[in-house]
Amino acid sequence: MRIATEWLSTREMAEIASRVSGEKVVPMELDEAAFETTKKNGDPVSEELYRSKLYAINHPPSSKVRDVELSWKLFPEATSYEKYIQKYKDKLFPS
Repeated sequence: MRIATEWLSTREMAEIASRVSGEKVVPMELDEAAFETTKKNGDPVSEELYRSKLYAINHPPSSKVRDVELSWKLFPEATSYEKYIQKYKDKLFPS
C-alpha cells in the first residue's frame, strides 16, 4: 500500500487515542529482540503487525515510498487517525 495520510509512531497514536477518547492508552513498546520474536510466534495478528512495522522501519518518511501530500490529493476523503478515533471511539472504548 502506498497511500499514507500521516506518519505516526505507536507512541503518537497512543497519545492521540488518549486525548480523543479520554481513556488512558499505553503503547506497547518492544526492544529489538522482543520485536523479532513476534515474527514467527504462531499468532497471525502478531505476525501481520510485525510485517507492517518492519515495512515502516524499512521505509521511513524520508524514503518517499508513501507520499502523504500526494495521498491526500488522490484520496481527499481519507481520514486522519485522530478523526478515525473520534468517529469510532464509542466502539473502540466502550464504557
